[in-house]
Amino acid sequence: MLRAITIIAAGLIAIAGSPAFAEDAHIKPIKNALPEIVSMIVQDDLIEALRASNAKRGNMTQSDIDKLEATWQKEIDSSNRPLIDSVVENSLAARMRTVIDSDGNRINEIGVIDAMGLSIAQSSPNSDIWQGEEVKFTKTFQVGPDAVFVDEVEFDNSTQAMQSQANFTVKDPATGKAIGAVTVGINIDAL
Repeated sequence: MLRAITIIAAGLIAIAGSPAFAEDAHIKPIKNALPEIVSMIVQDDLIEALRASNAKRGNMTQSDIDKLEATWQKEIDSSNRPLIDSVVENSLAARMRTVIDSDGNRINEIGVIDAMGLSIAQSSPNSDIWQGEEVKFTKTFQVGPDAVFVDEVEFDNSTQAMQSQANFTVKDPATGKAIGAVTVGINIDAL
């Protein structure tokens, strides 16, 4: 009987079903790296930006969110992109790009999400503004202030790398309550 051969991101070959085969082998190294990554990302400007966005967007309905998402989708292929630019070209997004640049090759992308599930800063534009229905938000912010979720490894077309997303809730240091979430694209080959 033939066994499937899987190539693990680190370049190792393992036989599916064998003791060496572990689909979640990336989780421990990511969780080990996460405290350092969180300390680089979660700074006063991020906390203030989440507080401000939550105050501004706190009464939005799903219909309001759907309208924002529709606007985002229209702007993706347009040269006039005020909504996308407001998320990608703000000072927090610029600092996220600085974090990526200073970290070497380990971090590919960073996104900051408010309490409504809307992106407030993206290091580079992604396909949507609303993250509220995605696991990066449902398995972090909706779980609680200390939640961490490491997603599976997959090839990311935008970064051209094998990547996993490390996602965590951001809590307000003054209250201890969840105020948003962050998703970090981790280059598996660089771990």
